[in-house]
Amino acid sequence: MQPIALALAGRAGARLAAVLRVPISRTTLLNVVMAMPDPPRPALRVLGVDDFATRRGRRYGTVLVDLDSHRVVDLLPGREKAPLVAWLADHPGIEMICRDRAGAYAEAASAGAPQARQVADAWHLWDNLAHTVERTVIAHRSCLTPPPPEPSELASAKAPDPALTPDTGAEKWLVTRTRERYRAVQDLLAQGWTISAIGRELGLARHTARRYARCESPEALADRAIRTTRLDAWRPYLIGRWNQGCTNASALFREIQAQGLPGPHTASRPPLPAPTA
Repeated sequence: MQPIALALAGRAGARLAAVLRVPISRTTLLNVVMAMPDPPRPALRVLGVDDFATRRGRRYGTVLVDLDSHRVVDLLPGREKAPLVAWLADHPGIEMICRDRAGAYAEAASAGAPQARQVADAWHLWDNLAHTVERTVIAHRSCLTPPPPEPSELASAKAPDPALTPDTGAEKWLVTRTRERYRAVQDLLAQGWTISAIGRELGLARHTARRYARCESPEALADRAIRTTRLDAWRPYLIGRWNQGCTNASALFREIQAQGLPGPHTASRPPLPAPTA
């Protein structure tokens, strides 16, 4: 009866058994399945670690997966370091841990399974690649600037819309991102999410999430995103130097001052643009 119970279980198994002239109830077939011992599990070599939401934005847990068999092996409460360290200590022999970028998981893997190699899963590799490409394109956007127009074109041209890209006429990336973030924050706010939970969900600092939540319209935020300063002419140079590792604001200010930035150095930290803006 075990093959029938495993293949068809309850009612379907009982119908097949009746055809084979072996009368048996569906409950008995289910009891046969439950009485069978669990199949032996192979040694756990490659462990997948990621978080999951039991209540999105409020309550999370940690899921552990055997990546050789693609089966869930355990669920842990929360996504903190301590439960994972204790679990890894009870399961020695893990050779590789495939995890997301959470710092708590990295520390837990180092403490609970120091012999294991830590790697990133495919989704997080693509996510990292997308962010890196985005930062690189923004840093070298000046390379895509079209040649200056002819004087006759300048005379007839009207003042450009600061929210639009001059060469394509499309809305600037910063403006589009600001509008999308505003809509996302307002949607979550309407669902009853807290400011802290919205910041964690969208990857925003708490004060940034609060600013999006309290603003009445995205236009004011968009105007702030595209505001101009006297540093705009040196923005590509500053972003390039920042990405090279020079993050000292005073040193960067002295460099662009030597290149002709007008005005005295009146602040200890000049208003430098963000490196990925």
